[in-house]
Amino acid sequence: MSGISKRDMANTKPLIVTKDQLDTLLSRYTLGWKWADDAILELWHNGTPIPQPWGRLPRKMILPSQLRVWVHDVGTRGGFDIRIMGLTTASLSPR
Repeated sequence: MSGISKRDMANTKPLIVTKDQLDTLLSRYTLGWKWADDAILELWHNGTPIPQPWGRLPRKMILPSQLRVWVHDVGTRGGFDIRIMGLTTASLSPR
């Protein structure tokens, strides 16, 4: 099965990121495919907006379940097993 199991994501906290941070974190898994980059944009649009002070870049909360679906879809459509070991907020946190 492609993707990340529910057990692997059980202790994962939601990501709270800007659009650019999400692109940076996930673009390495898209292999430059346009459809996969579009899937990052869709993931961003499906995130929950986080209130920001005026003038700050918008941030959204991406739930572990949303991230798991994205990983599964990209792996399935790309025809490879995209198991990303250690996929947690710690490993994906924007620096």
